[in-house]
Amino acid sequence: QRMIATNMPEIDILQTQKQISTDRTAWLKVSKVPFHDNEGVILGIIGTYQDITDEKNNEELIRENKDRLRKHIEQLTMLGAQNVTLETLPVFAGQITEIICENLNLGRASIWHLIGDSLTDGYLQCLDIFDSNIKEHLKHEHLAIQKFPIFMGELHEKPVILAEYAQVDARIKELTVPYLAEAGITSLLCYPIKLDNKLKGIIMCEHTRTPREWTQDNQKFALSMLDLITAKVKEAESHEIISSYTEISTKIKGEEREEKVAILTTANVENSTSNIADNIADNISFQIMEKSIDSIISIDKNGNINYFNSKAQTVLEGTFNKDIFKNMNWFDLFTAFPDELEKQKMIWEQLYMEQEAFEKVAYYGQGDFKYRARTYYEPIKDQNNIFAGVIIYIRKSA
Repeated sequence: QRMIATNMPEIDILQTQKQISTDRTAWLKVSKVPFHDNEGVILGIIGTYQDITDEKNNEELIRENKDRLRKHIEQLTMLGAQNVTLETLPVFAGQITEIICENLNLGRASIWHLIGDSLTDGYLQCLDIFDSNIKEHLKHEHLAIQKFPIFMGELHEKPVILAEYAQVDARIKELTVPYLAEAGITSLLCYPIKLDNKLKGIIMCEHTRTPREWTQDNQKFALSMLDLITAKVKEAESHEIISSYTEISTKIKGEEREEKVAILTTANVENSTSNIADNIADNISFQIMEKSIDSIISIDKNGNINYFNSKAQTVLEGTFNKDIFKNMNWFDLFTAFPDELEKQKMIWEQLYMEQEAFEKVAYYGQGDFKYRARTYYEPIKDQNNIFAGVIIYIRKSA
């Protein structure tokens, strides 16, 4: 009746329709056009519809994946910025186990630190266990490694242990009585934490109830957490070394002191901080961001590029004729393009002041290969809701 009253067509109107037989909601794209006689009187309406339910569901899936990726990048950025010592390592481990349980939908996750010799008289010290069913962080008594020779051998030799039926798996069943059974753990995804090929601990994704098969996505996420905890164990041990050097240096006087401290520092601490940053950024870029259909760049609050995927590298280098690299200042990319530089500075100021996400349309590429793309800017906020950086998504327009 509305169309008859207005005599105007309605094109590509989205409507939903409840399908009673399947209890499913279908999305329809509906068009209606009035048709007339020779004198212009409306005789009726011609209607067409297109079922776009699958398309809408795919859009929702893409949005959910994007939200999950954004959250993961934010978590990694916040955790990577924390300074960790051996004293604060258990607290940091507790943050990691919570994130693992949340993202992999797990009942439990745990992180263990190896104390002593990994082949003879050492033991695994529990840094943290998070039980998502009761939302509590737990502790466990030390596990003496002499009781688990097969399990420890696997950790030394293999990069990962995947066990769908953990309690009867030959590689892991040594843990059944002292650990797995009492916690109801049925499936285990276990990664050794290694520094310079030396075992330092383990990170375990612990599934309870029905046995579970570990997917590639599960493993990639767990690997990103492994990279992070490995870097922080190294950082904590470096802090311990530096503290020891400081103590030594106060006892050694004059030239002898300077010489001994210099030798120790050069041999053990050089480049440790930069290696930590390299390990985190390089591994996360390939394991997480490479999967996205978007070009993605993560920038910290100082304007330095933290992470980017290969799609972003291709787009930006092809547009601005300049190589991009980790820790490069974002604005250095536009030095040969003053108009774009001013535009990016205004965008940054808007993000810093308003701290709200927004989208712009921009053009990328050059010459005959120039194309239009949607660029989405989203601020990163720390736990105190303070501006901590920006994530940029670029997607070529249809």
